[in-house]
Amino acid sequence: MVVNFNLESPLNVSSVHENAHGETGVISFSSGHMRAMLDRFPEVIQMDCTHQTNQYNYQLLTMVAMDQYGNGQPVQYSLIETNSDWHMAKCMDHFKRANEHWRFVRIVIVDKDMREIDIIRKKFPEARVLLCHFHVIKWLHETIRKSKKYGVYEEDNA
Repeated sequence: MVVNFNLESPLNVSSVHENAHGETGVISFSSGHMRAMLDRFPEVIQMDCTHQTNQYNYQLLTMVAMDQYGNGQPVQYSLIETNSDWHMAKCMDHFKRANEHWRFVRIVIVDKDMREIDIIRKKFPEARVLLCHFHVIKWLHETIRKSKKYGVYEEDNA
């Protein structure tokens, strides 16, 4: 699959990283179109993981750039076995290797994962890391709903 992806276009870039046990830990893909989108719109990047995407419970890390219409355009997909510092660092390393305009990234929007934020700050020192509005509101709803301190809370009324 990775070889075929690379053969489709000389602009496609992929990487595979093995963990300490010799198993596949991270697979990252950036197509020529994805790289062109980042070249045009490098300033704002959004990142999010989708959990349990296959029978091995790998996560899909999607990196998205905002286009001129405010729509998200995928600029990288990475399958990761877990959301650890090492795995996230490999994803960021692939992003930097695949995109010469990575230095123009000024804002990275993420969920509330502090480890992820620390890696992003190390890999993109010029970028400001912001929390995603959706994830913050979701966290607030869950926190309030679980707390006995606030009584009964129905999400539909919020």
